[in-house]
Amino acid sequence: LEAAQSFYADTFDLGDRLRFRTSDAETSGFRGYTLSLVVSQPGNVHALVDAAVAAGASVVKPVTKSLWGVGGTVQAPDG
Repeated sequence: LEAAQSFYADTFDLGDRLRFRTSDAETSGFRGYTLSLVVSQPGNVHALVDAAVAAGASVVKPVTKSLWGVGGTVQAPDG
């Protein structure tokens, strides 16, 4: 939990904008989530993805231009 909090706070400067909690509930499937950050410039997309990779994230989809803008997908170090 602390590693996830540190990754998002340090990498994306989100500070206390995200809340994290653990759960003891039984599960038989994926328990992750998706965080979408919307920025005004393509350079900001590159900077965010580069910062995430430098902090240990894996690139799922590299930054590319599409019909709806510029985007990329990374996976946090903890999966």
